Amino acid sequence: MYISLSRSFIVIALMFVLCGLSFGQAIERFTFSDIFKKVRNSVVMLKVEGTVLVNGQPKTVEGSGSGVVLDNEGYIVTNKHVVEESSVVNGVTIERRSSKVFIVMPSGVEIRTELIGVAPDTDLALIKAIQMPEGLEPMMLDDSNNIVVGEHVVAVGSPFGLGETVTTGIVSAIRIINFGSNRPFPHPMIQTDAAINPGNSGGALVNLEAKLVGIPTLILSQSGTNAGVGFAIPVNIVKKIVEDIKNKKTSVGFLGISCQDILSLSPAIRKQLGIQEQKGVMATGVIPGGPAENASIRQGDIILGINGGLVEDLNSFKWLERNLEPGQEAVLKIKRKASGSIEEIRIKAGSGNNKADQE
Repeated sequence: MYISLSRSFIVIALMFVLCGLSFGQAIERFTFSDIFKKVRNSVVMLKVEGTVLVNGQPKTVEGSGSGVVLDNEGYIVTNKHVVEESSVVNGVTIERRSSKVFIVMPSGVEIRTELIGVAPDTDLALIKAIQMPEGLEPMMLDDSNNIVVGEHVVAVGSPFGLGETVTTGIVSAIRIINFGSNRPFPHPMIQTDAAINPGNSGGALVNLEAKLVGIPTLILSQSGTNAGVGFAIPVNIVKKIVEDIKNKKTSVGFLGISCQDILSLSPAIRKQLGIQEQKGVMATGVIPGGPAENASIRQGDIILGINGGLVEDLNSFKWLERNLEPGQEAVLKIKRKASGSIEEIRIKAGSGNNKADQE
């Protein structure tokens, strides 16, 4: 009976595969080929020439990456680490700054670009072609709020300097990541098993409609190459950051609060604390002398909103916080731990660029 039932499941599964069903859109022989044809002129290979400072000593280096064409004016988004990077390896400080970034066309022709700016708190940079090359087209952008875990995605980029490379996979998860750092990205990331390797950085993650849903940015791997766990910055985040760079926003907001998701607390603790809310974050720490302490926010207070924006969880709190202008007065909707009252308080945002000095 067990063997017969197992075989039935295998037959049913095989029928789904042969029919190409994905419960939303059929996957046919040339589905991914057609997607590539639609986006191939919107994803470029980048050649980077620059200088690496190793403990202050300069060395000339070359590198590569990928970029996505945003418009007909020649604006291209890529990762910040493609054009500049700072790290410490075995106690040695390594800083890389790019002096020249070129678009490498399939013909081999190189087009010079200029660096417009980089994001202060996430891994994005904006460059612009000195002269918009013929044949390039703007990428269609989707709404990343519509991404569904499990849907098919296609990664397009230039791994290891090999241009026009396509890999496929699914959206494995949408999550905040923190690889040993106490300062994670201020936004969620798209996790995918589509193969992402060095050189894919700054390229495109698109859906079956050939629309951009994310910018491949990093991988989790012990070997340094694809292990099926890659991460991309959602396109809605990209849209906001690109506008920030164009508007020369170089600082991000900071409220001086450590928070925890309400729903991450156990039912017993929530009952003990008298928390009935299903959305929001609880202040677990307040930096002495920081904006939150100056505004009389206390540990245990629950933050429900910032400037009219709903704080649903830690992700939304971090994103609303970073979008504040340093020095800007914001209005926080909070529930006091002591009294249980709902209050709106005014708080003057600090600069997230300087928060390392405050923590």
